[in-house]
Amino acid sequence: MKYTNLKIITMIYKYSVTAEAVKDCSAPYGEKINNANDMYTFAKSIFNDVMNVKERFVAVYLNNAHKITGYYVVGEGTTKSVDVDIKLIVFNAVKTLSNAVILLHNHPSDINTPSEQDKRITQRIISALKFLDVDVLDHIIITNQNYFSFSNDGLI
Repeated sequence: MKYTNLKIITMIYKYSVTAEAVKDCSAPYGEKINNANDMYTFAKSIFNDVMNVKERFVAVYLNNAHKITGYYVVGEGTTKSVDVDIKLIVFNAVKTLSNAVILLHNHPSDINTPSEQDKRITQRIISALKFLDVDVLDHIIITNQNYFSFSNDGLI
């Protein structure tokens, strides 16, 4: 058992040195996120350069007080899809000792309705993080003019 734990720690150390670092947020780093509108305001700055060009998927990490500690760009895709590696979301949640995560992605089409694929990936991420007692507070789809909140719509 001790060998297994040592192997896991070694693997975490190895990847924490080589993996892309979780980015510190400028504003509102350390600010408490109270609702989806707060997160939408923050998210627009992360997506500004790709909003109408291609999809981007981001995980925002929060501490126990729901204050932002950082974010990670999980993937960038095409005009209509993005690959999401759930292992990277989980890895960075552990790395940052996060208590909660908010998922963000944009729809370049300016249609903020979630697809069935959006709903499935959200449930898979919730299941993966549940094992670590990390809550997914929301998944927000953003466009230039508005957003869709899974939490506000009762999907989380």
